[in-house]
Amino acid sequence: MGIPNNAHASRWEAVLSNIPTIGDTVISQDLYNLYIKGVTIPDTSINMINSDFRDYTYLTPGTRGNTEYFQLLIEFAVSEDMSNYYNFLQLMQMTRFEESSKEQRLKDLNINKISVFFKDNQKRKTSVMDFKNCFLTNLSSLSLIYGSREEIIFTATFTYQEVLLIK
Repeated sequence: MGIPNNAHASRWEAVLSNIPTIGDTVISQDLYNLYIKGVTIPDTSINMINSDFRDYTYLTPGTRGNTEYFQLLIEFAVSEDMSNYYNFLQLMQMTRFEESSKEQRLKDLNINKISVFFKDNQKRKTSVMDFKNCFLTNLSSLSLIYGSREEIIFTATFTYQEVLLIK
């Protein structure tokens, strides 16, 4: 087996498994998956614990379960009718003001899985990172500049409970 090439920042794809429904509105996955511009994969850290043994102190990794949730940032281009931003904003407001119906509990307003696929130079999928049980926790402001022809970009911050790396 040869040595693999370097990974390139443009060789990836992200896919949201579902978008929580808002009322009776059916939301197209393409409204989000086709507008993804960037993903920031968070750092991972382990808490260290000071251990004392016979007048000697040493560090050991913390072995307790993960009590902190990490954040995944995804940049989206705003769709022409702004519906992808508006739907996320509506979801945030429903969550914030607890406006869910009896059939739809607040804990169900999550995205089951966000997958980030990594690709080789021939655009074949080589591995995937699956972020599971993701909740939208922050929606960035929109920067509107008169006379500008640049795409409008917003960032959605998701808190996730588990990440799996699949090769």
